[in-house]
Amino acid sequence: MRLATLKQLKQKRKQKRKMVLEVNIINPRAIIVIGSKNELDTEKKRHQFKNLRESLKDIEFVLYDELLDRLKNLFDTIKIE
Repeated sequence: MRLATLKQLKQKRKQKRKMVLEVNIINPRAIIVIGSKNELDTEKKRHQFKNLRESLKDIEFVLYDELLDRLKNLFDTIKIE
């Protein structure tokens, strides 16, 4: 009888662990808005900014000009639909 009880306890513990381990995992993402296109006036600056963009995972660097272009495109799309 004691063995049956231990088995039941182990099963209950496994069930609880399964319940606890059921977690939704998300990948948070950040967007950093900095500078403008006219500040990238040399090839070196453009190259450094490109490297910065590509170097960090889940962090997107956006220039103010690019953000404005994205918003304009979004508004144009909304107007059409």
